[in-house]
Amino acid sequence: MNADERKAIDSVLNYARKQGIGNSLRGGPIRDANAEPEGVIDNPNDLVGLSASTDILVRDMAAILTSKFPGFRWAIQPNEFGKVFNIFCLDFHAIWGYRIRYDDVQDDPKRREAVKAARTILQRFRYPGSRYDAALMAAIKRNAKGEAIPDLSGMKPTRFTRKAEIEYKLATGKARIIGTKDGRNVVEVQS
Repeated sequence: MNADERKAIDSVLNYARKQGIGNSLRGGPIRDANAEPEGVIDNPNDLVGLSASTDILVRDMAAILTSKFPGFRWAIQPNEFGKVFNIFCLDFHAIWGYRIRYDDVQDDPKRREAVKAARTILQRFRYPGSRYDAALMAAIKRNAKGEAIPDLSGMKPTRFTRKAEIEYKLATGKARIIGTKDGRNVVEVQS
């Protein structure tokens, strides 16, 4: 492994730790809303506790995603108990990802479902290309924490999706926060 590869891996590890998306399988607390036992794989040695087929699938999907979408930092979270993989692009957001079923990628050597997941993530964050470009990344709207704001227009409305929509409107100037006389803050949406 050369110095550039090591630097890229360290960058992904630091970002994942700062965002709290999970620790390696070596142990430690894992912040996971779905209470899944596995965390983000941040070291090839972390795959030791997984079955051989899961190990192969994670490595294959990682290789395909980094070759088809160069420059992006991808995280693949395997869950052998639920038979799913969660895929995240750490350049955008550490929580908004894509879940694919084990069976959908296991018998497909091209891992089409993983590629579809990556494309969907890029589209969800309004990223126009498939290669990393710093100028395009700078144009992505972000919230106060620096996380990219996803496009949730096709999703079922929930409190979480409404919050993301409000963050996007605030970031784009389509809404503003105003204070009321009684000390409350309200969001005013401009039409």
